[in-house]
Amino acid sequence: MGATFVFTTILEITAVLLLVWGFANEDKVIEFEDKCAWLVAAYIRKVRRNKSAKKLAQKNHKSNLRAIPHNKIPSSAHRTSGEVA
Repeated sequence: MGATFVFTTILEITAVLLLVWGFANEDKVIEFEDKCAWLVAAYIRKVRRNKSAKKLAQKNHKSNLRAIPHNKIPSSAHRTSGEVA
């Protein structure tokens, strides 16, 4: 017998045992599925919220940069002398 055949047989036996266990403990399996579905939905909401917040921050940053007129920049920002503050 080859290693592939042994590995496949072990996987098939495991699948059958999990199927039998699932029928025996149906309520626990349903609770687990509901919990997994809730976690996935929460993760998706988190990713969407972070993406939205990032886009909003970038938009606000760009609009803030454009909102400062050139003549309103303090004169101290234009110093080009070799002095170290």
